[in-house]
Amino acid sequence: MRDNAGVEQRRTPSGSSVAACVESLDTAELLLRSAGVPQGGRLEGQGLAEQVAQGAACAAGPSASLLDLPHRVPKELQAGEPMLKVTSKKVMQRNFRLDADRGQILWDSKKQNKGEFFCRAFLRSTDPYTSSITVNLESICEVRWASAAAAYRSSLSISPSHEPRWVSIIYQRSGEYKALHLIALSDESLARWKTGLEVLQSARCALLGLDTLGDGSGSQGKESVWLRQQWKDADSQTQDEKLDLNEIFKLCKRLGIQSSRADLQRRFQGADQQKKGYLDFAAFQHFVKLLKRRSELELLFNCYSQSHLVTCETGQTCQTKDTSHPMTREAFRRFLQDEQRVSDLSAHKSLRRVVLDEGQLDRLYDRHADLESSLLTLEGFSNFLLSADNSAILDTTRNSYQDMERPLYDYYISSSHNTYLVGGQWKGDSTVEGYVRALQQGARSVELDCWDGSNNTPQITHGRTLTGKVAFADVIAAIEKYAFAKSPYPLILSMEIHNDIAQQDVMAQILRETLKDKLLTERLATCKNPDGLPSPEELKGKVLIKAKNLIVAEAERARAEAAGESKAEAWHAPSEDYSASDDTTGSDDGLALNLRERASPFGSHFSSRHPEERQPRKVLMSTALASLLIYTVGVKSRGINKKEVYAPEHMISFSERTAFKYVRSAPDDLIKHNRSHLSRIYPSMSSIARLHQSANFLPHHLWAIGCQLVALNWQTADLGMELNQAMFIRNGRCGYVLKPEGLREKELVKSKGQRIRLAVDLDIISAQQLPRSRDATRDATKEKDKDEEADIISPSVSVTLLAPQSWGPQPATRTPATSRMSELVESVTARLQTDVVRNNGFNPIWNAKLSVPIEVPAETSHQSQSQSQGNSGTNANAPAIASYTACVGALQEGYRHLPLYDCHLTQHLFSTLFVRIRFRLVGVRGPEQEAQK
Repeated sequence: MRDNAGVEQRRTPSGSSVAACVESLDTAELLLRSAGVPQGGRLEGQGLAEQVAQGAACAAGPSASLLDLPHRVPKELQAGEPMLKVTSKKVMQRNFRLDADRGQILWDSKKQNKGEFFCRAFLRSTDPYTSSITVNLESICEVRWASAAAAYRSSLSISPSHEPRWVSIIYQRSGEYKALHLIALSDESLARWKTGLEVLQSARCALLGLDTLGDGSGSQGKESVWLRQQWKDADSQTQDEKLDLNEIFKLCKRLGIQSSRADLQRRFQGADQQKKGYLDFAAFQHFVKLLKRRSELELLFNCYSQSHLVTCETGQTCQTKDTSHPMTREAFRRFLQDEQRVSDLSAHKSLRRVVLDEGQLDRLYDRHADLESSLLTLEGFSNFLLSADNSAILDTTRNSYQDMERPLYDYYISSSHNTYLVGGQWKGDSTVEGYVRALQQGARSVELDCWDGSNNTPQITHGRTLTGKVAFADVIAAIEKYAFAKSPYPLILSMEIHNDIAQQDVMAQILRETLKDKLLTERLATCKNPDGLPSPEELKGKVLIKAKNLIVAEAERARAEAAGESKAEAWHAPSEDYSASDDTTGSDDGLALNLRERASPFGSHFSSRHPEERQPRKVLMSTALASLLIYTVGVKSRGINKKEVYAPEHMISFSERTAFKYVRSAPDDLIKHNRSHLSRIYPSMSSIARLHQSANFLPHHLWAIGCQLVALNWQTADLGMELNQAMFIRNGRCGYVLKPEGLREKELVKSKGQRIRLAVDLDIISAQQLPRSRDATRDATKEKDKDEEADIISPSVSVTLLAPQSWGPQPATRTPATSRMSELVESVTARLQTDVVRNNGFNPIWNAKLSVPIEVPAETSHQSQSQSQGNSGTNANAPAIASYTACVGALQEGYRHLPLYDCHLTQHLFSTLFVRIRFRLVGVRGPEQEAQK
């Protein structure tokens, strides 16, 4: 994609965008199941119903809570107090302060003048009007105090005597993880920072709705936070708690509001009701309310409120634009039934999502009604549409709602590849932080690439590359701490073992002593599925070890040799280069070997040996480590066919390249295998460029054929990770998502050949406060004040449907996937786009109707992204400024606000896309029609 200047940029994952996955459909009823609703209609553990039952928030309201925040933060922190800032180069004293209104930690930078602008534009954000460097509280991933940050302190060579006053703040900046290391100068200072940070972080998370799944929750709180931030920024130069017309004009320009000065002056005067010539905060709130007036919501409100029908002079019934009358309880119930599809009154039950009883509907009305009148006003109705009660995604609670008592192989499992890396796979850093981040984001399978270290200390690194190393013991300690921080369901450690026997014994000891009762060391005494695998519910709180059992593998090799089979198998590798690998990085090693062979004039013959010349075999695996392989025993693939029989606990790892061969030629074989066994897919590093970038493939192709552990490089924010995020936001983000029934139940294959055609109707109505376009070519040294150089955008919305190749041709116009990550199999896609709204990123309105037809036998992804258009006209290659991806089966019908994300998969807190979603059953096409086609 290209920006307005025509400079090549990377596609963003989520913004004005809708993406989705719809599960296997053999009948219309299966669409209902794909959304997690049992056949017959009622959603168990439904997020909306549970949230309604929880009751309303604090009666004081978010505005009052926000205004009170500065009083809850110690004055010393607001004024600033000295602390020691520690980096790898030096220790320096800086003045740190906490801004409650903006929600930022700030400190003065000595790199002003010539370096300041470069730093501001490219390295980290700074306060717009000072030389202070800032960290937004919402970007903080974790704060570690004292001994919890010992690893950081030790790596920076700081004496343990400073540990009691040590603070490490881990945060994200432009998709990269960073750490701010501080030492308090007194115990009192440390206590103030600990209290102040915890109070402010928790309060802002509650106001912004970040303590839920983040799908449009906390609307009133977000509005209050946004208002205070804009007020503080606009008043930063004078700091007199007053905004004159010039300051308001600059603010509107920065926000991308392209009104004439005369129009803004008229609104200014309307807000300045006391004719002071300036706006205080209360008047500023009224001014913003005038700016943010949404005619599309007023029209929708009028359709259901009491005020929409009046008697005209002619005696006929007419519609009025007056929104002063509230919406009654009955009208609100009718809106939920007719538009939001939250009841079971429709004839098309298969397209229903959530069912609410009368009591839940009443509580929902009361939650958003005016406190004094107990009636639903336009403001309350708008707040409802923006709240978590009206989330676009089916499950809006932290609790899983799917059946968690089925065997492990019936679930998709959130899986990380090369978890220890935080950069490229050729020369990136190996660190414990990779595991902490993956587990905090809900990963239920992480990878450990284990190698011999000095002094009998096992290490984790990316073998035969220039990547760094991290101690195995440190990684297991981190896993013990964070394994179940985000999900109680089982964690699978996918281990590739290159160690000798002595260090394997050390690893087994570390696992047992560190993980203790969390480590699964024997089969469950009771299991509901004795002939298969246990369920996630039965394995709650347990860590499973997965590696290739080389003792079993050697026995199989011996039997194969005895039977006269080929002797040129992997089991004849030299003893010093043999590994208990599950092939998780075999493709990477293969690439490195291939490059070395090409560099030799003798090619691959240079390093090959005749079988008889090879070193004698030795014991390959420690019995202590092998004894920990219980339900996830890695085995070498002997083929997927009727002749080969695998035990239920046998697990095969396929490279991306091998797996996609099944996608193209034999998808049914792998679907059948995955009904009774686990399989893991990992990226094939087919080129140096891809190896360096840790690029991902598109995982929905493999989900469509039932593969459970589709492992991706989580350090890379690309389309593959975007789809992964869309998949596992479901089921309460617990890391386990139930596979479609057609991929679990053999009986459903009888309807093979039938294709259900659906239409996804999307009304792209409007957007709110879109992020400004970032021109990467701007000369940072010439950057002016942000008020003077605001980016004016002309947005449009494109909607893209991504369907797996195994589905076959789709009815919509198809274009190849643009992502370079999917080199082996192209996605079947359909793309539609709205017109461009010129020079308005603040509140553009499209009112565009788009319809995407899909034929569904399995799982699909559907994505739309908002694009920034140049002032020169419509440009289909403009860079996406924001996007949103979701699973079709998880989307709810009706009017919804979609949260928007940047290219690093980080949410724009104040940006949304307002849409209306409908699903239509078009028809069912059998094998006969397919053949005629």
